[in-house]
Amino acid sequence: MDDSYSSLPLSNKSKIPIKNDMKWLLLALLLGGGDLRADDDTATATASATSTASSTATATDTDADPMENMTVKDRVAVYNELLTQAPVPPPFDFPEATPLLWEDADHPERVAWSKYTFRAINPVLDDLSSGKDINQFCPNYSKITRKQQILVWAEIFANIAFWESSYDPLNNTMEIFADRGTDPVTHMPVYSSGLLQLSYQDSLNWGFEICNFNWEKDRKLPEKDIHRSLYNPFNNLYCGINIMARNVKKLGAIISHDHYYWSTLQSGNLLEDRHGQIERMVHKELPFCGGNKVVDFVMDHTVDPGLELLRNLLFPNTDK
Repeated sequence: MDDSYSSLPLSNKSKIPIKNDMKWLLLALLLGGGDLRADDDTATATASATSTASSTATATDTDADPMENMTVKDRVAVYNELLTQAPVPPPFDFPEATPLLWEDADHPERVAWSKYTFRAINPVLDDLSSGKDINQFCPNYSKITRKQQILVWAEIFANIAFWESSYDPLNNTMEIFADRGTDPVTHMPVYSSGLLQLSYQDSLNWGFEICNFNWEKDRKLPEKDIHRSLYNPFNNLYCGINIMARNVKKLGAIISHDHYYWSTLQSGNLLEDRHGQIERMVHKELPFCGGNKVVDFVMDHTVDPGLELLRNLLFPNTDK
């Protein structure tokens, strides 16, 4: 499997690329549209390529990001405004930090995402560090400085945002699995939105103090308005970082087999290598983590042999 992100489009206008859309159509036909726990953006792209399979499709708003038509100066101004509407983490000075994956020459305004991410991670770093599998992402994690540990986690979140939303704060995807049901806040189907693909119901599930999403206010704004609290990248990041910290503290692990919040960090499913991609990218971006090989880690669960066989048939690992 290709370990590099170099072939993947990073434009905000693009959805997460799929190696072979027909694999997912074939899989849906073979398994009768069952709950595959597959990545939601994968389902989105497949639905677009196979419109006739409407019964298993994911409805997604594919309009272009209005902010892409703004000048950098205007985008910076918008983000400065949005920053004032987000939770305020304690100050944290980290000028020596290396750029995160989402920063590039075309989007210098994303530096603000990075600075905010560092600040949001710092207060919950101990909880995040309690995961017994953190060495999979950074083998030297226990030996590096606190600031380097914060950088590791910031890079993990930047990678999650890549797979979840392709760095598009306005990414909005309707969930298709039956168990997702109706969002009790909006009383509509559950939508995952923003950089880390969160939902309005998260304000109920996790508390408004960390998931500062205001549906009553947002519903009055245009659908593609980044001023919606759920789309606000700083709100979205703050909520996601705190959800991660609580989950890792509760589960004692970052990667989980059963119903993890982000499919990118699930194990034992057809996209199990997605977290492997994140691990390898963190190794590549942060040499102080040590080495380019993923550290072996014995999972405390058993992968269904049939599912493992099907995964290997669909996604053969060429590294071995």
